[in-house]
Amino acid sequence: MRLFYIGICSIILLSACKRGLSETEIEKVDHLQTQLKQASIDLAQIDSAKIKAITIQYFEDLDYFKENFTDTVDAEFAHFINQYYGLKEMISFLNESYPIAVKELDVNRAQLQNLKYDAKNGYVEPQHFKQYLELETENEEIIKKTIARIKRTYGKVINAYEKMSPKIDSIIQEDRKEKDNS
Repeated sequence: MRLFYIGICSIILLSACKRGLSETEIEKVDHLQTQLKQASIDLAQIDSAKIKAITIQYFEDLDYFKENFTDTVDAEFAHFINQYYGLKEMISFLNESYPIAVKELDVNRAQLQNLKYDAKNGYVEPQHFKQYLELETENEEIIKKTIARIKRTYGKVINAYEKMSPKIDSIIQEDRKEKDNS
């Protein structure tokens, strides 16, 4: 029984002596957290509902053109439709990348919070902390670049789509009227 109490006392003493990492190391995590907050602000500036609405309408328009415009059209009309089709890759990128970026931000935020907690409480060894910090720094850089690309693409898509959409709508409405009158 005496050995049991000695063992328990030793464990308590050893765990009580365990110190967290230095404030300098923890400040590095704080810096990354600040960078992620800015990335979150940047991502929040993008209207995800607008991305979804544009994606739905855009692909409905493409389906309409595929189904209803099978005859030869004049060069100007073909060029305009080709430009509209050119938005497909960018719209698909936005539709797929935005939700992934949101999830990645959440994961990175949680990982940094856990790393900070572990560092403060001495649950991570200094060499492992360095590895984790390097990994989180790389992840933060990747997410910042991804968000910057999303923002650039969003600006281009919104600008082009809003310029072309009224004409696309009128072309589709005219075609529907012609088919109804036939």
